[in-house]
Formats: sequence, C-alpha cells, structure tokens
Amino acid sequence: NFSIESVSSESSIDRAENVLDNDNSTFWQTDGDAKKATICIKFSEPIEVEKVEIVNAGCAFIELFLGTNPSLQHSDSVALARITSVMSIGEVKSKQNTNRLKVFETQNLSADDRKKKYSYLTIICTQPFAPASPIGLASIKISPRTSVAQVPSLGPSVAAALSSNSRPSSPSRYSNGDDDEHIKKRSTSPVPAITSIQTTRQQPQVQQQQ
Repeated sequence: NFSIESVSSESSIDRAENVLDNDNSTFWQTDGDAKKATICIKFSEPIEVEKVEIVNAGCAFIELFLGTNPSLQHSDSVALARITSVMSIGEVKSKQNTNRLKVFETQNLSADDRKKKYSYLTIICTQPFAPASPIGLASIKISPRTSVAQVPSLGPSVAAALSSNSRPSSPSRYSNGDDDEHIKKRSTSPVPAITSIQTTRQQPQVQQQQ
C-alpha cells in the first residue's frame, strides 16, 4: 500500500491523494498557478521497485527519485528519471495532451541500485512556460518487483510432465502432435536393409527434399 508523505501544494478540491485512487478522471493540482511542485509517496514497507507509471495533469517536466528517506539530500537517494519532458511548449500553450502516460523502469538503474529496497518515491513537477496554470499529476502507479517466491508454483500434472525423462505417448498441449506421430511411424517400420541404405546414399537430393 502507498500513502502521501508530503506535497508542496494542493487544491482543496483536487487533493494529492487522488494520484493513488486508480482513477485518471481525478487528479492532484496545485493550489493556484505554479511553476514547480513536489509530491512524495510513502510505501507501507520497503520494496524493490520494478517500474513507476505516471499519468500527467499539466506538468511540462517531471523528475523521479527513490530513497529510504523522504529527503532528497539523503545519501541513498537515487534518480529513477532526470528531467523528462511530458508536454512540449506547444502543448502547454494549446492545453493539449495534458494527461500523457509515462513509464519509468528501474532496469535503467545500476545493478546495485536496482536490487535495493526503497520506502519513498519523490516526484518533482515543473512547468516554466506561459501561460501559467495549476500543475500536478492524475495517477502514480508503483509496481514492486516480483520475487521468485511470489511466482505461482506449477500444478502437479505440469510439474510431473516437466520432470519426466520420457516423452508422452500422446500429443501434449505444447505441441501439434506431428512429432509424436512421426515417432510412432518410425517405431513400427522395419529396419531398412543395407541395400536400401546404399540406395538412399546414392540419392542425396531425395533426402534433402524429405
């Protein structure tokens, strides 16, 4: 679970908590026109982060930081994304594409930072272009990394089939059955005579066609 740790400004109607309600029709907006705004999300427990999905609501640029402390001055603060454009100056002026989706994956981090567990996500929003207006975000979705222990185990029938060294006598749902039928035909066919083998060797083109 996630909650709002802090926010630099919020409207009395469009509250910061709206970014966590999984509803893009609601959003967080600053209380009045703003060129910069910051929101910090707290995790209920430290987690390894797989990705963060952001739906915009009027920002021109955003920056994302992960950490074990809400302060960006803390030594373990990691930049998931430096200044990233989410609206062009033309879109700001025309008020178009204000709710663009951006996805940030932790695979871009170093191997060490990717394996760390974090407790906070801080997002800095800016909109330096005219005309000035309230800015914010519509949605923030944080996806934890799935560990091996969390992957559902295979059913007993599938596990038994995978652990068996013998090939099933009937076609499985993982094949079209052609290979099984080919094996059956070979097993019931008599061993070719030596003369047949010699004849086959004299006709390499026929073998290639087969």
